[in-house]
Amino acid sequence: MSTRTGRADTIIYLDDVTVDYDGFKALSRLNFYMDRRELRVVIGPNGAGKTTLLDVISGRVRPASGRVIFGHHTDLTQLRENEIAALGVGRKFQTPSVFVNLTVRENVELSLRRASKGVFATLFERGDVDDDRRRIDGALEQVGLAAKGGVLAGALSHGEKQWLEIGMVMAQDPELLLVDEPVAGMTTWSSCASSARRSRCSIRARSCARDRWSRCSVIRACSRSIWDSDGSRHMLSVERLGAAYGESQVLWDVDVEVPSGRVVCLMGRNGMGKTTVLKTIMGLLPARGGRVTFDGADITRWSPDRRARAGIGYVPQGREIFPHLTVAENLRMAYLGCGRESRLTDALDLFPALKPLLARKGGVLSGGEQQMLAIGRALLTRPKLLMLDEPTEGIQPSIILEIEDAIRRIKTEMGLAVLLVEQYLDFAERLADSYVIMAKGAVVARGNTGDLKVEALRHHLAV
Repeated sequence: MSTRTGRADTIIYLDDVTVDYDGFKALSRLNFYMDRRELRVVIGPNGAGKTTLLDVISGRVRPASGRVIFGHHTDLTQLRENEIAALGVGRKFQTPSVFVNLTVRENVELSLRRASKGVFATLFERGDVDDDRRRIDGALEQVGLAAKGGVLAGALSHGEKQWLEIGMVMAQDPELLLVDEPVAGMTTWSSCASSARRSRCSIRARSCARDRWSRCSVIRACSRSIWDSDGSRHMLSVERLGAAYGESQVLWDVDVEVPSGRVVCLMGRNGMGKTTVLKTIMGLLPARGGRVTFDGADITRWSPDRRARAGIGYVPQGREIFPHLTVAENLRMAYLGCGRESRLTDALDLFPALKPLLARKGGVLSGGEQQMLAIGRALLTRPKLLMLDEPTEGIQPSIILEIEDAIRRIKTEMGLAVLLVEQYLDFAERLADSYVIMAKGAVVARGNTGDLKVEALRHHLAV
């Protein structure tokens, strides 16, 4: 037995841990440790086992062999997830999971550590009210959401939901904090703010699994034109679009046009309404005003399934694949639902990396593999318009290049219209023919990507 488990300053120790998914070894005899007050960064390509490492520590996945020792002698492999959390292990997941119908403050209040995490204890047990209030206020201040305590979590942007979940974990005062891709889906400037906020954090230990870096490099402008001179008609036309979450209006007179064979990029800071635009176009959120015209038809009042059958493909943020179905089954679900003939090879030709994974469950794929699956699945519906929400989120650079090449082929070879929401500016500038910048739910700038200037980006995107 290693003497490492006996050290007073060791907070977590993994001894010969192996995780097997139907014959695929996600972790193979892994030995890992970290000390109290240590910040440890785990870096590796998609599929290397980073998230699985956190799953094992937090109890989501039980290893086939090996031990996970927390503190002096507690073997976490014998405990359930809630028991591990009660010991002081906090977990921030890659995709934020918050209670969308509760306010920001209520989300943090529910996360407070109590003697029991049972339903009745959570609902009715009351500790020191003043202490709870201070902890909630401190967590919200730490993550920059103090002014949004009364806002429903469902109305937050993706980046704000990331911050909320971090605040929920911080409010638990954990001894060990596991953070999976903390800046995924945030703007570059939010990522920089993330580093500044973490430096003031009093958490005793942190473990971070991520494989991207904050992108604060100089933004270059590319030399593409906004429209072809042939005057090709718009596949999608959004006019004076308005939308709301409950009584909170979040879109104001938004205009967006996407011609066939062109990529239009929606840009803006987190919380500016970009994802809401896609949801409203898809019919997942009703339009409060304006009109959505697709392929010459007014679809403003159409149901989401009717829009999908008409030819709108949507890859949402977070991918939303079926985790318990295989890759092949996920792909088949697409064309079974749209009522159009397709072949799996149509997706596999675009993403050949999926071919050896057809029999593997979607839930055990890496983030990059899941993104390729999500895009491939959308393409099997044979869409005329493809909407992509943050396709590079949480993806390693090599797979980003594969996705970039695939989108370029989708545009040039298939002639599809592409509406792209993206925070990775280098990626967006290489692909987009035109841009639309949003702020506070409205369009504040638009034009030819070749005319996009660094000064304009800083003005509209900087925090």
